[in-house]
Formats: sequence, structure tokens, C-alpha cells
Amino acid sequence: MSDLGLNQYLKPEHVLEINNPIRIALGDRDAMVSLNETVNIYKALPNAQFQVYPNTLHPFEKSDVKKLADDLKGFFYN
Repeated sequence: MSDLGLNQYLKPEHVLEINNPIRIALGDRDAMVSLNETVNIYKALPNAQFQVYPNTLHPFEKSDVKKLADDLKGFFYN
């Protein structure tokens, strides 16, 4: 995990050809991934959506699980 924090392995140029629908989500209190890193990946994906979860840390299991489940259902079944 320390290595991941020190080195940005996933770069925008690595995802340019992914055309699948993707939703990139970030907790607004995430201390592991920055907003800029996340937005850069989102912008590089040709068919992506971006969502920010308020008052949410990096481990999503500490988030509003019902909201997360509803959002996942909405993404996959709409």
C-alpha cells in the first residue's frame, strides 16, 4: 500500500482505449487518492461518469452502504 501511495501506477495514458461504461467514484475525504488523480483518469476514459461521495473516506465499507448500493444498481441496471 505504501508503494501505491508513492507511485502513480495508473496513469491517464493507460486507460485511453477503455470504451466500456465506467463510473469513477471518490470519497470527498479520501486520503489515499487525490481529486486531481481521480479526475485525470475520469477525463481520459471516453465513456466514463464521475461521482463524489460526501463525507466519505477511502474504505467504502465505512460509507453510506445503502447509497452506494443504490448507485451501483442504478449504474448497472439503467
